[in-house]
Amino acid sequence: MSLVLFYSCSLVSSSIADLYKARNDTVTHELIHAYTLNYCNQNQINILIQYKDLDEFLTEFLSRKSQKFLLDDIITINTNNKIDSSLGYPHFNSLIKELDNTPLINTLIDIKVNNDYENLEKKIDKETLSLLTFCLEHPSNTSKYNQLIYKIKNIK
Repeated sequence: MSLVLFYSCSLVSSSIADLYKARNDTVTHELIHAYTLNYCNQNQINILIQYKDLDEFLTEFLSRKSQKFLLDDIITINTNNKIDSSLGYPHFNSLIKELDNTPLINTLIDIKVNNDYENLEKKIDKETLSLLTFCLEHPSNTSKYNQLIYKIKNIK
C-alpha cells in the first residue's frame, strides 16, 4: 500500500517538498482509489476503465470534500506550507463548484461509493453522461461545458 501511495504521490508532486504540502489531498485521493478497486469485480473494473476520467473526477471530488473532516495532517510532518486542494486537478475546480449540491452529483456519489458503475448509464441520461465525460476529457471546450452546465441546472 505504501508503495502505491508513494508512486501515486510522485505522479502528482514534482518534489518531496510538494509531496509534504499535498499529503492530505494525495493520501485521501489515493485511498479512495484503493477502496474502489478493492471492492470491484472484473466487470466493474472494465466500466471504470471506460469512464476513467469520470472516476478520477469523482475521486477528486470526494477527496476534497473529505478534507474538512480531517483535524490534522494524515502524515505528521512539521511544515507551515499549506496548499490549495486542487494541486493535481485544477481543471476540475469549476465543474466541482457547478455540480456541488446538485441531484447529479448525489447520483454520481452514490454510484461511486457503492461501486455501482454497472448502472451508471441507467441512472444518468445518456446525453448528460456523454457531455460530462466529454468535458472531463476536453476541459477547455467551453461550448460543451456550457451545454453541460445548462443540463445540470435543469435536472430535477
